[in-house]
Amino acid sequence: MDVFICGHEMLSAAGGGSKESFARLLSAGTQETHGSNYALHPEAEKRLQKLDDMDDARSLREQDRAGQILAATALLLKARIFDRHVQRNSNLDVKNSILIDRTRCGAIVATSRGATELIEKSVSQFQTNQRVAPKTSPLTSAGIFASLVSQLLEIEGGHFTLSSTCTSSMNAIGVAYHLLNSGLFEHCVAGGCEAPLTPLTAAMMKAAKVVAPKHITRVSSMGADDKGMILGEGAGLVFLSVKPTTTTTARIAAFAMASENTGLTGISADGQALQRAMEKALRTAGWSANDLDLIVPHGSGTQKGDHAEALAYETIFSAEGFKLPPLLPCKWLTGHTLGAAGVHALCFALEALENNILPLPPYPLLEGLHAKRRSSLLKRVMICGLGFGGGASCLLIEKI
Repeated sequence: MDVFICGHEMLSAAGGGSKESFARLLSAGTQETHGSNYALHPEAEKRLQKLDDMDDARSLREQDRAGQILAATALLLKARIFDRHVQRNSNLDVKNSILIDRTRCGAIVATSRGATELIEKSVSQFQTNQRVAPKTSPLTSAGIFASLVSQLLEIEGGHFTLSSTCTSSMNAIGVAYHLLNSGLFEHCVAGGCEAPLTPLTAAMMKAAKVVAPKHITRVSSMGADDKGMILGEGAGLVFLSVKPTTTTTARIAAFAMASENTGLTGISADGQALQRAMEKALRTAGWSANDLDLIVPHGSGTQKGDHAEALAYETIFSAEGFKLPPLLPCKWLTGHTLGAAGVHALCFALEALENNILPLPPYPLLEGLHAKRRSSLLKRVMICGLGFGGGASCLLIEKI
């Protein structure tokens, strides 16, 4: 069964929506300057401020910041896609709408670290003998994120939240794809959110020695001497359906995942899990590596991770005698948004397909590995993700 991507939206340091973020990706030069983290873009922050105008503003203000960013993203998807092309009854007045049974629509939302801001605040209150807010328990449970999306979009088919470190949102989309194929849902909203710019999270990442040692003053590039990730905050959602609409950009051709046992934070030197995930996805789709027009890599910014990822690509493509297609890295613009990274990568890929434009920021480690070409017709894209614990995921999409 075909599963179509009928809409997508994101908020991050890149902008206040998918199209705005992609426009910034196209216009940004190599001298982008960032501080110690990637907070939301001012236009994205404005969308959070609009939550105060809602009827349930108090409830949304009580949410963790990740929940607030997710709510703003869900409302953006609702306004731009959901309400325009999804009708609630059989009187389809809008051409090319899809008839949706809300009881057959699901929501799968992912996060890596959960409600970090609210958890840290609540722990501090508890340790200093202050009163903990009555709603602390439900608002700090991971499941609150999927519940929030379901309520805002009036989804009734079921919802849940999953977590698999930095592959979280990509796995949410992959699970949604398989559940749609199983017949459990006919439609599904999937994605992820993260707001990790908190003191404890920053301290943990610094202790793990994975953050950049100083500010980045040019495009973060795989293989640079000055390495490390810079955390970013954001959220992203895609609307999947077994029924296409006029806003359908692509279909999901395959999704696969793999893991390895190199340790709780490790990845093998040649990215074996990623190799297996890519091989399984390509085999499922019936594609060869040479069929790909674009790869959106994970590109976390850590030296070990980036080298392993680059070697995994080289191994897969050299085995068949092919050159790597162009790569579209995006964390240099969004920061590493952890549980939202996968859906952000997918949003950029979908914008590239819609616009037939391929931005190629410089990644020195990859120079010489991929072909120096800009496809005049982008059609097939691979999106890859890696995470703490040796997990790897691969999503293949094809333009409609």
